[in-house]
Amino acid sequence: MKFRKFLAVAMAACAIGLVTGCSDDKKDSPEDSITIRDEHGNIQLTIKNPEKWVAAANAVAAALQEDATEQLQEWLTEEQSKLQNQAASLTVDEMIDECADEVNDVATDKIPSPLAIFTTGDDCVANMVSVRNVLLGSLDGTVNEASIMALTAAKNPQLAQKISTQLADAVAKIQAIPKPLKQNANSPEAKAAIGACLSLEQTLTGELQPMFRQLTGEDNALKAIVNQYATGVVTPSVNAAKTAADELLIAVNTLPSQPTEAHLQAVIAAYIKARGALDLCGAF
Repeated sequence: MKFRKFLAVAMAACAIGLVTGCSDDKKDSPEDSITIRDEHGNIQLTIKNPEKWVAAANAVAAALQEDATEQLQEWLTEEQSKLQNQAASLTVDEMIDECADEVNDVATDKIPSPLAIFTTGDDCVANMVSVRNVLLGSLDGTVNEASIMALTAAKNPQLAQKISTQLADAVAKIQAIPKPLKQNANSPEAKAAIGACLSLEQTLTGELQPMFRQLTGEDNALKAIVNQYATGVVTPSVNAAKTAADELLIAVNTLPSQPTEAHLQAVIAAYIKARGALDLCGAF
């Protein structure tokens, strides 16, 4: 289950402000423009036609909220039913596969090709946290006793420690990339983060997945892992993403046709929250 990527791309490109293209071909007067600055006073973007920006943001926020609603409904019906009916060993294999896929996506797509000028790497960290949550079977960084990592630690403690170390290293290296990421996607720090992510991916696919595929006599443990994954990780995360998408739509819908910088900053904050919640669903 994945939130449709094209909507996330559209939101980053349009609602957050790479849309200087929301201006007319005519020359806009200074009073028609709104400049958005970061907390240091640096200009992040200039919106040349706020009225068109509002209309574009409204349409994209509505589409994202609709997608979040559909994805939540899909999880509550089709996906949960699928988990109940298929072998737990297959589900766990798919969980590991999704984690590896998400780590690869961060390394090969999100770090080298950030979508928006406001991307700082926080969304990439959120993607890695989503991987952590799946592996730990929790949302708070603790190892749930019914989790992939708990069973790994019981069977192969060296591998469990390796994965934990590599995951922490990847997150630390992502956080070390200078901000904004869009201007530093080719920096030495970004390349180091990419390398750390790819190392983790290799461990997941080359060591963790084969270990679980060779397990025997652990049906009850695997079923417990799947149940905790569903109730303790996916359900609360998808619900949070839906709530954040709802809040973003409300923020956009309450914009006046000629908003102030404060109005637009509120929408940007709601967008960052919604994007973060969606990114925390990245590994499932």
